[in-house]
This record gives sequence, structure tokens and C-alpha cells, in this order.
Amino acid sequence: MNRHLHYFVLFAFFSLAGSTAYAQFPYFESFRTSSRNGIILGGEPSAFLTAGGNSANGGTPIDKEGDGYLRLTNATQNQKGYAYSTSSFPSVRGLKVEFEYYIYG
Repeated sequence: MNRHLHYFVLFAFFSLAGSTAYAQFPYFESFRTSSRNGIILGGEPSAFLTAGGNSANGGTPIDKEGDGYLRLTNATQNQKGYAYSTSSFPSVRGLKVEFEYYIYG
């Protein structure tokens, strides 16, 4: 009897002691480089990455590779820019998005 009680207590402890582990969202994009795998940029004029060879009109890069940003608009009025990912992901528990932004002009 004592042996069965011992096993029951161990079983109950390990059954109740488990905790739920949540995985981190597996997607991260810094927009620091000229690479934009799976990212669509658009708008009027189109949004662009400032690093590498992706400056406003395909000219000289604004920032060096690794120090760039996603620029949605320039410092003028009546513009729109956007960026979205073509990657799919599960959102059963919702979605948490964090980002930094800068305002110039």
C-alpha cells in the first residue's frame, strides 16, 4: 500500500508541476541591410531600405550596409509608404509586434 501511495504522490507531483512553455515568435527583421527576403515595399513614392544599393531612386546608398533603416516616406507631405511580410505564421495566441521609429523633417 505504501509503495502505491509513493508512486501516486510522484505521479501527482510531476503532473501538476509542469508549466506551459511559450515559444518566441520565429520571425525578426531589422531592416539594417539591403536584403529584404519576403518583404514587400510599396507606396507613393515606394518605401525603401536605406542601406546598400537601395536608396530613394536607385542611386547612391544613404547608409552603409548594416546601418540602414526602412524609410516609408520622405520629408514631404501627401506621401504613403508600406511594408509587409509574405511569411505565414500561426496566430492562435495573438500577435505581439515591437518596432522603433524615427521622425525627420
